Amino acid sequence: MVACADASDRSWAGFSSVTLVALVVWAVSGCSEARGEFTADAGGANDGRSRGRAGGSGGRGALLRSVTTRVVLPALRDFAEQAQGLHQATKALVESGNDGTARDAARAAFVTAMDTWQSLEMLQVGPAGVPGIVMGGEGLRDEIYSWPTASACRVDQEVVANGVWSDDFFERTLVNAYGLDALEYLLFVDGGDNDCPTTLSINSEGQWAMLASGDVAARRAAYAEAVAGRLLADARALRDAWEPREGDFAGRLEAGRDPYASGQEALDGLFAAMFYVDQQVKDRKLAGPAGISGRCSRTICPQDRESLWANRSKEYVAANLRALRALYTGGPEHDERSFGFDRLLEEMGAGELGSELRDGIDRAIEAVEALDGSLVDALDRDLASVEAAHAAVKGVTDLFKSQFVTVLNLRVPREGAGDND
Repeated sequence: MVACADASDRSWAGFSSVTLVALVVWAVSGCSEARGEFTADAGGANDGRSRGRAGGSGGRGALLRSVTTRVVLPALRDFAEQAQGLHQATKALVESGNDGTARDAARAAFVTAMDTWQSLEMLQVGPAGVPGIVMGGEGLRDEIYSWPTASACRVDQEVVANGVWSDDFFERTLVNAYGLDALEYLLFVDGGDNDCPTTLSINSEGQWAMLASGDVAARRAAYAEAVAGRLLADARALRDAWEPREGDFAGRLEAGRDPYASGQEALDGLFAAMFYVDQQVKDRKLAGPAGISGRCSRTICPQDRESLWANRSKEYVAANLRALRALYTGGPEHDERSFGFDRLLEEMGAGELGSELRDGIDRAIEAVEALDGSLVDALDRDLASVEAAHAAVKGVTDLFKSQFVTVLNLRVPREGAGDND
């Protein structure tokens, strides 16, 4: 287990990466807009250079519509439905008295919802983003999944306090004690131990020791039900923020209007979301556990992986990369109606680059899926295979940060601009 204090130190340092990875240096570009029809961007960005249209208004608009209707909205609708199933499964777990069969069903419901959420991790645009940093951000991503700030120790402290059913619990509690992170711990942790250091009061003052093993299991199940209920509300709020008949962020992204000043600025927002694969998938999810990054002081650091309790780190990375592919191609695989960055590049005479990037993403997916067993197994048995997966992802991100951004005249997020590893 990772000590609570150590996890907190590393997590909050990583939190700046999660938020800043979506940061684009937004500037009024002096472009005009006529009721959903894009005109050429005429004004300069804040670096003093003028920025032309990426492929013209037709291609850009087609890309924004395709990503919205074929990638984002279907995933949000699926996740809201799966969050409802997860809430029902945790409720059944409580009603069963923590029966083993009910626990297995709750775990299966979690896996289904989490796999879809890992696709949405790649789509931190608008309402999912951090307010004041991401345009249109409402902070809903961190409410739903706060990794890497999650703290199992904080969850255990709340298990002792047993106040999860109070009316103001989620308003007064930090996001690192609820959401999908907390649910993974609550549903997959085994035994009656806690994840806090001995110096914390729940151990030093004997608070945890006073709980019988049955009480721990029952409280964790009840906690899971309450957290799943809040998760369902947040999943629906994020979905509705995008729905055309609700908040209609989908329509605003497609049209390149409020909060965007132009279609090019909306395109920059999608590009910034893609940098999740650079800052988080490459640098934290793969490089960290494999000992490639400076975060790990040993040969390997499996304790730094994303999924400590369900042990699905490999599956999470694969889901991230498949979502990157959908975002890049503008829709699910083999959907000929999709219009993505690859087709935009083809229209601009850079079809070879478009194919190179698409093939690179496919190779990265294959490299991750080919890892033997779980990520922990691969780190132990065949470290070279994890290093190869990292290299495959790096090949993609290197292209994104060089030729891709140059051809489409996109703004690179600030952290991505200074990252060459």
